[in-house]
Amino acid sequence: GKSRGNSSSSPRYPHQPIPGVTDVAVANHDIDTEKLARATPQEQKQMLGERLFPKVREIEATHSGKITGMLLEIDNSEILHMLESDESLRAKVEEARDVLRAHQANGCGDQAKSVK
Repeated sequence: GKSRGNSSSSPRYPHQPIPGVTDVAVANHDIDTEKLARATPQEQKQMLGERLFPKVREIEATHSGKITGMLLEIDNSEILHMLESDESLRAKVEEARDVLRAHQANGCGDQAKSVK
């Protein structure tokens, strides 16, 4: 049989209200810190990455995926701060972009240094 792309059309955030959950968190790109605290480290990075990516893309569209990945290596508390402060996020994105540019300019095979 033919393998078809498994694209389910169900929305990510159901429109019917879930008890105790408001859509405000979604609208404001706010992280549900309680949910974050209960999540595994991998899930936490996933949640943070989903919030970071659109913001990173606004600042640096070309390497947004790569930069988001670099930013996710930073401590979670730092990432939460960046999500609250556009200024802080922009600084980190520009820092990561410079690292990428320098790395590409060198053309070396070694790994791009993680942003700290």
